[in-house]
Amino acid sequence: MAHMPKLTARFRAASRVCGAVVSLVGALVFAAWALDNPTLNRALAGHFIMQLNTGLAFILAGTALWSGRRVPSVLCAIAVTGVGVFMLVEHLRTGSVVTGRMEPDTASGFVLIGTALILRDIGTRPAARVAEWLTIVCLLLAMVGLFGFTYNVKFWYGITQYVRMTLGTALSFVALGLGTLFAEPERGVMATVVSDSAGGVMARRLYPAAIAIPILLGQLTLIGEGLRLYNGKFGLSLFLLTSIVVFVLLVSLTYRALDRTDGERMRLAAVLLEEAERRHIAKELHDEVGQSLTALKLRLQVAEGSEQVLQARGLVDELLQRVSKLSLDLRPAMLDDLGLLPALVWLFDRYTSQTSVQVQFAHSGIEGRRVSPIVETAAFRIVQEALTNVARHAEVKAVDVRVWRDGDRMTVQVADAGKGFDAPRALAAGQSTGLSGMRERAGALGGKMEIDSTDGGTRLTAELPLPAEPPAAKLAST
Repeated sequence: MAHMPKLTARFRAASRVCGAVVSLVGALVFAAWALDNPTLNRALAGHFIMQLNTGLAFILAGTALWSGRRVPSVLCAIAVTGVGVFMLVEHLRTGSVVTGRMEPDTASGFVLIGTALILRDIGTRPAARVAEWLTIVCLLLAMVGLFGFTYNVKFWYGITQYVRMTLGTALSFVALGLGTLFAEPERGVMATVVSDSAGGVMARRLYPAAIAIPILLGQLTLIGEGLRLYNGKFGLSLFLLTSIVVFVLLVSLTYRALDRTDGERMRLAAVLLEEAERRHIAKELHDEVGQSLTALKLRLQVAEGSEQVLQARGLVDELLQRVSKLSLDLRPAMLDDLGLLPALVWLFDRYTSQTSVQVQFAHSGIEGRRVSPIVETAAFRIVQEALTNVARHAEVKAVDVRVWRDGDRMTVQVADAGKGFDAPRALAAGQSTGLSGMRERAGALGGKMEIDSTDGGTRLTAELPLPAEPPAAKLAST
């Protein structure tokens, strides 16, 4: 399952932001206690006032997320777990809640998230799976506290004296849980979210909505009841009806997005199938037919002497040239063996010899580096088809070709100073299968193609996104 590199990087950045925010909350706890301002304390009482050991644990947990270094992260995570375990043991030993001591639910949250951070740094798949489940449990614990504040409901009736997590503590645990999940988006439940598959599209649309929409609608329903706009039964009916309508609309939009994704994948599959067939036929022409004709030519050389034999040798030579030309037209072997740059240089030399149109070639960022074969093939075919159109319609003696790599994308540009044409009209009317093919190749890779054509010439520009390179490939290219 392929991942989207930009989205993966954004989630990693969001994880560090969550860690920094949580560390800042912990630091503010110490600042509030140091200031000891009565007005500030009254404003924050019951919502954001925490114990000093709670603030310290948040500083350590946040540091474990944003530090980016394994040893400090593990040490901070161990300290967080230790704080939580120590406070739970103290509650079990005394058997009662003591004023000024960290609450049991808060201590449990630190044990869960601290253990998850430790297991995350171990790096094995079983440890990562357990860490993910511990993080989810911590998130559920924090959501219980948030629901209590949102809907003014006391959870776990009978033991509410042990459940006194403040709003600030609950929000900090939510940030810690999300930051822990976002830290390694290629694993677990986040792997689906950052994937470029149809499931990834659905997850990115439905996960946030499934969490946020019920909470928002529930809060709006309670506000309406508080304003005496309707009674409880009507509010419940309104909540259910609104939820159904919103989720039906969301599913419909998601279906359309999935349909577009499937369409792009089908177009890409068709392009890849065409190239595979071209490669197979070119190989068969070169290996099988070419070798057979070469063997026939050798036999004719042995039996030469008569006029018929000389004519037969001439026919064989002509057939060999045609087979070689067909093989190169279908799929030049150097594109697979040497890469895009040598294949383009060969194409330009051949093009000039056949059409007398000079190619002025400029390139940047593709020297000595290979990219995805799919992207190389698309770039080569777009240049090849664009040059064919120039030779047929532009009536020029020179054409400019530029190919450059800029970060995570490759750009191909072919420009001439010949007769222009109405590109939108030609594409809409289906008059040019070559233009449609180039646009489909770029679109199938998630790129785009633009044509700017006037009486003074035509410029075709195609942008092709590059897939993420594995670490080994990056080291090899440097």
